[in-house]
Amino acid sequence: MSCTECWGYLMAAKLSLWRWSALDIKGNPQSGISFAVGKIEIMTLLCSKALFPVRIQRARAYESKPRHMDHRIHFLQQLSALLKAGISLPDALVLLGQQHASPLWQAVMQQITLRLNEGEPFSAIIQSWPELFPPLFVALSRTGEMTGKLDLCFTHLSEQQEQQRTLQRTVSKALRYPLLTLCMALAVTLGMLLFVLPTFADIYQAFNTPLPAVTRILMSVSAWLSQHLYILAFTGLTAVILVVWPARKAWHRFTQYLLQRAPVMNRLYESLMRSQIFMMLALTQQSGVNILQGLQLVKEALPDTSHWRQVIGQLLEDVTQGITLGEAMRQHGCFTPLCYQLVTTGEQSGALDTMLEKLADWHRENTQLQASQLTQLMEPLLMVITGLITGLLVLAMYLPIFGLGEAMGAG
Repeated sequence: MSCTECWGYLMAAKLSLWRWSALDIKGNPQSGISFAVGKIEIMTLLCSKALFPVRIQRARAYESKPRHMDHRIHFLQQLSALLKAGISLPDALVLLGQQHASPLWQAVMQQITLRLNEGEPFSAIIQSWPELFPPLFVALSRTGEMTGKLDLCFTHLSEQQEQQRTLQRTVSKALRYPLLTLCMALAVTLGMLLFVLPTFADIYQAFNTPLPAVTRILMSVSAWLSQHLYILAFTGLTAVILVVWPARKAWHRFTQYLLQRAPVMNRLYESLMRSQIFMMLALTQQSGVNILQGLQLVKEALPDTSHWRQVIGQLLEDVTQGITLGEAMRQHGCFTPLCYQLVTTGEQSGALDTMLEKLADWHRENTQLQASQLTQLMEPLLMVITGLITGLLVLAMYLPIFGLGEAMGAG
């Protein structure tokens, strides 16, 4: 069975990542990491290499998307540098696999090297790992193989991925601060309603004094929360599972809906998506990919839950029917006049890649500016909200004390 046929069998089965240690014929220790269905397959593999298994254990194969992107950028940068230095692709992958920190990427590069030696093209091999290598990566790798400029395509890809990572981190940082502050305010409020206010309520009831309306309302809320604490805990746990669980398309749709409808967030989200779209289109044009294939790659790279996927799909249909890209953008309200004006100018002058790159840079800077402005706007607003909540709770707890003093004085 060839390496290609063996890999096809493994992909059809439930594949796991295994780390192993073994001894060769001379008693020298050997170690490595490989994909296999189970321990028996690893033992068979080691025996075929005249190695005696000493230890075989399952390795962690799951990585978060940010970690995937970090490793992918590191992989592209180093691979491009090695190829420019004149090192062949299989030798470069061997070098990278030996020094990579991620067990998953080590095993992937080992498999890519084996299948390259079998004669498979690099662009066809990496399709086996769509989570690590998105469609844009595959298409540009195929273009690099056809033109003989694989190192240049990897350089363009690493730059695009790095810019996208920086932009996503900027937006995430701008959104993370207000969310974290609101969560802390909510936690403090729940703590006071569940543990502090009931103590004050017992004291007030012992003196049988009339309570202000705000205190009675908060005491009612506190009593309801105490009675339904298990329901609240279950709801919170469900929300955490929805956020953490990898298969969460419904949650993605909900968050996408909120980002597209929120008064301030929607502008930031739309600017971010336009920046990523023009960044990918500019990259495909610079690498020699035609505009139809470039639009298809951008469509496949966008999340299924994003309305921008449908927008790019409509652009692809319009361009296929003979409409220019600039005119097709003009017919959609998702693109600003600057977008279709520069695209039209690029099409007429033959410098579409340059205009797309300028649009990507402009939207990236605009997104960073909006993220900074959002943070500056949210800071005083969150301070006001937190102050109002804290002030209301303190007022509700201590306002009856004045009435309690009067009652004690009258007694």
